[in-house]
Amino acid sequence: MSHAHYIEDGQGQLVDIANLCSDSCNREYAGEAYGGWNGCVELEYTDWCANCGVVLPGFDDEPCIHQRSVIVVNRTSRDDERCPCGNYLAVASA
Repeated sequence: MSHAHYIEDGQGQLVDIANLCSDSCNREYAGEAYGGWNGCVELEYTDWCANCGVVLPGFDDEPCIHQRSVIVVNRTSRDDERCPCGNYLAVASA
């Protein structure tokens, strides 16, 4: 599950979607463009929070037990964090 921030062009057309782990990451990521909480969105494939890098497992991927159990949000890391299975738990922030 993720929060989705919809990015629109000048005509109000959807041009991109940023997946985020929480409403607070959505607020931080969007800044003035924050349009409010739109509920949780189920992802088809694994993605990472556009703000803090925490993994967002998708339902079509087969996440390991470690990815399913990570509940830490709003975290950044200097290095990529991997679980004992070798799967990403977070990605390094820029």
